Amino acid sequence: MESFLARLCAVVHWIAFLITCGFMYVILSGESTNPFLFNFIAALIPNTIGWLIKFIFTGNGKFLPF
Repeated sequence: MESFLARLCAVVHWIAFLITCGFMYVILSGESTNPFLFNFIAALIPNTIGWLIKFIFTGNGKFLPF
């Protein structure tokens, strides 16, 4: 069961990372009235949540999924 949980957390982290990449693409390719730092921090939220879920269940502290 532990192996399954670790793999499931890795999948959640990868999905959150890909969502973050999509947000970064939208932020960098479009015009926004918000400051860049605010957009950058907002784009990192999905990956941070995915990392937090993975860290809680597996103890793996790597912020990037690869």
